[in-house]
Amino acid sequence: MGRTYKYDFDKVEAAFNEWKKTKKVSKPSLGTRIQDFERVIDYAEQQNVDALRNFIFSDIDKPIIFFGAGGGYNAALYAASLCNLNGRIGIAKTPMLVNQMSVDLMRKCKFVVISAKGQTVDLISTSKRLLSVINPENFAALTLQGADDRKNKLCRMLQEEYPQATVLGYDGKVESNDPKKPYNALFSHDEFVGTKKHVAFSVLLYRCFYDTSEIAAKLINEDEEPYTADLQGRRLEEIRYWNLLHGGLGEVAANDLDVRLSEGSLAFPMMTDFKNFTHGRHAFVKEHQHETAIVTFETKQDTRLADEIIKLYHANPNMEKLPTIRIKSDKATALATIELLIKSMYFALDLAIALGINVSQPNAPKLGVWGMDYLPFMDYD
Repeated sequence: MGRTYKYDFDKVEAAFNEWKKTKKVSKPSLGTRIQDFERVIDYAEQQNVDALRNFIFSDIDKPIIFFGAGGGYNAALYAASLCNLNGRIGIAKTPMLVNQMSVDLMRKCKFVVISAKGQTVDLISTSKRLLSVINPENFAALTLQGADDRKNKLCRMLQEEYPQATVLGYDGKVESNDPKKPYNALFSHDEFVGTKKHVAFSVLLYRCFYDTSEIAAKLINEDEEPYTADLQGRRLEEIRYWNLLHGGLGEVAANDLDVRLSEGSLAFPMMTDFKNFTHGRHAFVKEHQHETAIVTFETKQDTRLADEIIKLYHANPNMEKLPTIRIKSDKATALATIELLIKSMYFALDLAIALGINVSQPNAPKLGVWGMDYLPFMDYD
């Protein structure tokens, strides 16, 4: 087992043994993935990110648009945040929102598409539309599948049709002690909502901006609980609505948990920054207070504000005291974002156990929408 926060992983096995008494379910693997994070971080720390760094910091007068879907969008949010923290204009968008930009504006920007496998149809179609109007030198792709892997359709398209573009593929292959299998693929068989991939993207992007080493030791304190819970006498499984509150450095982790709760069918999340939460959302909290709680993503910058908001809610005589999950980092740098991201996955695992839901394979119906190319249905000029 790699470096992890203080956590009882035996309860994951115990939960699985209970589930299989009443229903057919595969063994939940999120706990195993969490225990692999140190290897993922070490892998990302050892990779060469010079080409991506050079792309980001060239043509500094051009805003840079990062776009992705699902976990790729989460990485795009972090990339944009890193740019903003370091004096570079960076913006995160989904593929559909990229297409809302005027062609004139597209030509004034640079673009980085972020995709785990380079196979998502809307990313590929949006990339093709962009490349039909911009200089390919202003386009880059970051994937966690080898750039030369034939399954990586995005990188293959760029290499064959737009060789001026920057193509980066990290395959996650690490040496194995098994003589029959010379390497392990770190990112294969990831969760329904990616776990190791999300951490890998974050570390790779972080290293484009900061020179650091022993990142895993800086991120994961084995003597520390990943979060603290004050549920005011309620149980996790009784809470349906989770308000995810964040500051600037916590937005990426909050967005990741938002996706994890909804796509894992764990709960209904509502995400906002700390102060925006106070602009009227207490009306919803009051009406649904028996099944509502908050998760705070706190760093050294904003933990005093979180303290004050919670204190004011608890002091109100017209409301019950608000159940809280507090996920904290004592850092005030971009490294805090990755720490909060990792810690939030322990909470997601606990919630899954409480609800009896295997987030490795949630009940997601096959509607035919994931692989749908939306561009033919849109009336863009």
